[in-house]
Amino acid sequence: MERTLEYLEECGVFFVAAGGERPCVCPLASACWYDGALYILVRRESPLYGALKKNAAVSIAAVHPDKSWLSVTGRLVEDARPEAAAAMQARAKDTLSAVYDGGGEGAVFRLEGGRAVVREIIGRTQEWTIG
Repeated sequence: MERTLEYLEECGVFFVAAGGERPCVCPLASACWYDGALYILVRRESPLYGALKKNAAVSIAAVHPDKSWLSVTGRLVEDARPEAAAAMQARAKDTLSAVYDGGGEGAVFRLEGGRAVVREIIGRTQEWTIG
């Protein structure tokens, strides 16, 4: 659901945790909606990339300026299609063009089987599925 992308953009930075016994947690700032799914961009050289290749199960967390927070669970699967990379680069052209200029440094991952929950400080929750 595109609401997830809007929320992540409003937060600015979100955290992705992947891995087994010792999860790797990385802050990220770029996501896009493409082909009916949420996509994120990960540096191939990062520990997160290695963790995702071993175990695709992830948790994504973000805190909104209004003090609510988002939790997303699912699987991040690498999508090597050039169209997916182009959609991600077009979405984040200013912040990522210097790093991910098609030189192979970045990899795009699609969220599959996602479930999102927003919790407000007053106790209300909203839940939805993604993909």
